[in-house]
Amino acid sequence: MLTARTYLTSALQQYRGLTGTAICIDFLKLDGQDVWIRVPREDGAVVVGAVSAWLGAQGVAWRVRGKGEWLGALAAGDGRDLCAQKERRETK
Repeated sequence: MLTARTYLTSALQQYRGLTGTAICIDFLKLDGQDVWIRVPREDGAVVVGAVSAWLGAQGVAWRVRGKGEWLGALAAGDGRDLCAQKERRETK
């Protein structure tokens, strides 16, 4: 987690300077090379821009695989099944 935080901080600092490093980042999940983070809605575009443009030492780079306002939709699909009406079956 420290490596991911260091890389994110570096990307945000290069992109927005001190203002970028002040963005609050919550780490939700670390799974191998996949990192799930949560940032305030108003900072989402800045974070995506920073990590997309950043290239670290030895060719280390970020790839944004998804961005959204609902975690369920990102994790499991388009989120339509979260509010879908279930079909009722009557047995006689």
